[in-house]
Amino acid sequence: MNKKALLALPFLSLVASCAGTNPSLETYVKEIPVFASKDEGHVLHLSDIHWSIETNYAVEEAYIKKVIEQAKAFSGGTLDLIMITGDLFLTANQSTVQHLFNLLDSFDIPWGFTYGNHDKQGTYGPSYVIDEAMKRKNCVAQEVKDAVYGRSNYVVNLTDGTSTKWQVYSIDSNSLTATGPTYKYDVIHEDQIDWYEQEINLAKANNGGTVVSNLTFFHIPLFQWEYAYRVSKSDPSKYHHGGDMWDKVCSSAPDGLEGTRTYPGYKDTGLFKKAESLGATKGMFCGHDHSNSFYSVYGEDLIDSNDILLAYALKGGHGLDYHTYAEGEEMAPGCNAGMDMIGGNVITIHKDGSFDAATDFFQLAVQY
Repeated sequence: MNKKALLALPFLSLVASCAGTNPSLETYVKEIPVFASKDEGHVLHLSDIHWSIETNYAVEEAYIKKVIEQAKAFSGGTLDLIMITGDLFLTANQSTVQHLFNLLDSFDIPWGFTYGNHDKQGTYGPSYVIDEAMKRKNCVAQEVKDAVYGRSNYVVNLTDGTSTKWQVYSIDSNSLTATGPTYKYDVIHEDQIDWYEQEINLAKANNGGTVVSNLTFFHIPLFQWEYAYRVSKSDPSKYHHGGDMWDKVCSSAPDGLEGTRTYPGYKDTGLFKKAESLGATKGMFCGHDHSNSFYSVYGEDLIDSNDILLAYALKGGHGLDYHTYAEGEEMAPGCNAGMDMIGGNVITIHKDGSFDAATDFFQLAVQY
C-alpha cells in the first residue's frame, strides 16, 4: 500500500503509509483450479453486509447461510468463489471481524473481498481487516506491499490445473477524498488502472496472445452505471438490463451526473474505457448504493463484443435498514419488508471464456 486517507469518522482523516516496493505482477496473483474437472464455474457476489458491534450474530449468520445454500442450489450444487464488494463492516471491533471471517471460512469455499468506504471504521488499525482475512484458509484476498494506490488490489486466476481460463480482479475504489471544503467519494486511481492493464496484458501474453476473460469487483460504482441507466430508459431495446435505481437522488453528484441515484467517485478516471479497449472484462460488479439493483450490458466504443455487464450487488444482510435509502413513491417493491434488495448475484462463467449476461447472470433475492 502507499499513502492514502483513512476515514474513521466524517471530517476526521488519518494518513498511513509504508515504504513502496516494486513487486512483480505475479505477486498479486492466486490460483484456484476451478476448471480442472468441469466446464462451468460459479461466483457468488455479495456486498454491504455491514456487520457491527450491534450485529445479532444468530440472525445474520443464518441469513448468510441461507443465501449461500440457495446460491449453491441454483448453481447445481457448487460455488467456486464468493466475492464481496466491500463494506463488510461498519463501527465494528476485532471480535466482529473475526466472527464474520470465521463464518465465511466455514463454508470451505474460496472467498475474497474488496475494501469498501466503511471497512476501516472500527476499533482496530487500518490494516487489521485484510491482515485478519489473510489468516483464513479459504481466503484469496491479499494485500501486496507496493506503490499502487489503495489496498485489496489483487488477482485470482481460475485455471484448469495448467492454464488460466478466467481471471477475477479485486480493485480498491478507496474511501473519501477532500474536494475543496467538503469530502466526496474517492475513485480508482490512475496507477491502479495501469496495474490492471499490466496484469491483463501479462495474462494475455501467458495465453499465447489471446485475451483471458475476467470479472472485476470494486465497491463504488463508476459513472458508467448512470450512463447505462440513461440508455436503458431512452432505448430499452439497446442493451440487456434489469433491476432499477431506488436510492435517493444524489445531492452531491459530480458534474454531468445531476439527478443521478448513483453515488460514484468524484470523477471518471477512465477504468471503464480502459477495460473496454482491452477487451478482456466481461463484467464489473459493485455495491455501495444500498437500494439500487440495476444491471445492464453497456458499451461506449463501436466493438459490440467488448460491451461489459455493469451490475450492483443485492445487499448481503440487514446491517442497515435499506428501505430508508429509497425515496417516496419510487421505493422498490417489497423493500419495506426486507425483500428484493437483499440476497446475492450468481455469475456463471464458461471454460472457453464465454459469458452471456442474459443467461449467465442472475439476481438471487433471498428473504429473511
